[in-house]
Amino acid sequence: MNNFMNAFIYHTVVVAAVQPLNLTPGSLGDRFAAVPPVPDAISARSPRQSQYRTQATGGIWFPTPAPKGGVDTASGDRPIVLHFHPGGYVMGDVRMDGAFAARLLTEKIGSHAFWNLCRLASNPGGQFPAALQDALAAYH
Repeated sequence: MNNFMNAFIYHTVVVAAVQPLNLTPGSLGDRFAAVPPVPDAISARSPRQSQYRTQATGGIWFPTPAPKGGVDTASGDRPIVLHFHPGGYVMGDVRMDGAFAARLLTEKIGSHAFWNLCRLASNPGGQFPAALQDALAAYH
């Protein structure tokens, strides 16, 4: 089983076709949100990999966009959940396989969930620390 997993991960990272980050809303409409690059002051930079710059990404709100002023948990509002896709920043896309888990998260834990679209490590310019920069940008 271990050899199978190693072969699968190798194929996904090295051999698989590049899956570009799609920042167009498409059928998501106002549920899609553009995320500006993280400010340099809080950027995660590795001196060895300074060629990887922050860049704009996006995310998807479930079930609807959160209110403009946010939520007030002190008054009893449920929190907003910031979710990172469990593909290890290597594979997957929240547009294809996120609806079930998002519905579960919003029903059981939070009022809204924001699913971050991050650059994948299998894409050019997506190696570490790109996904960390995307996560910081979504949180910021």
